[in-house]
Amino acid sequence: MKLKTAHNGNVTIIQQDIVKLQLPKENFVVVSNIPYSITTPIMKMLLNHPASGFQRGVLVMEKGAAKRFTAKAVKDAYVAAWRMWFDICYVKTVPRECFAPPPKVDSAILSITRKAKPLVPLKHHVLFHRLAEHILKAPKAAIDDAVRGIFTPPQITHLKRNLKGTADLRVESLSEEQWGVMFETMVKYVPPFRWPKGRKK
Repeated sequence: MKLKTAHNGNVTIIQQDIVKLQLPKENFVVVSNIPYSITTPIMKMLLNHPASGFQRGVLVMEKGAAKRFTAKAVKDAYVAAWRMWFDICYVKTVPRECFAPPPKVDSAILSITRKAKPLVPLKHHVLFHRLAEHILKAPKAAIDDAVRGIFTPPQITHLKRNLKGTADLRVESLSEEQWGVMFETMVKYVPPFRWPKGRKK
């Protein structure tokens, strides 16, 4: 690669473990066929810190991972958090036969774009992640059960009215907008001492 780009003054080759790489402070984009064995760590590196300069990306990854990151039903707190600041779209499937040698699984192209209007303020990204971790302990639980311990019964009634969902609304079926509404309702009506705390190390 260095030989191929030797005459390009605007290209810098960095040979380093990607998960140990310090990301640029200025705005940047990522276009990559990422290693399938460390797909989630790379996605977390790019998306877990929404105040970073990452703006958008086009990534080729294992199809199963791409489906999980874009599924309507969310079961991972970090995926719920990513969606507050980024639009993550499944673009297309790339059959294994397109590679030489072919891998054991099909691949997919994933598009990531920073939202023009985030659903949660950047300054609250840690608090939102704590809320998502608390709520997603039981993805199939009803909202009433999932938020008990944070919201009081009257606050739960108010929350469900704000969510505008069905009477049997489940955690895993919450939309991006409903996650944003839940967080906004918590910050506005629930005293800080009842907010979810981070996991003890």
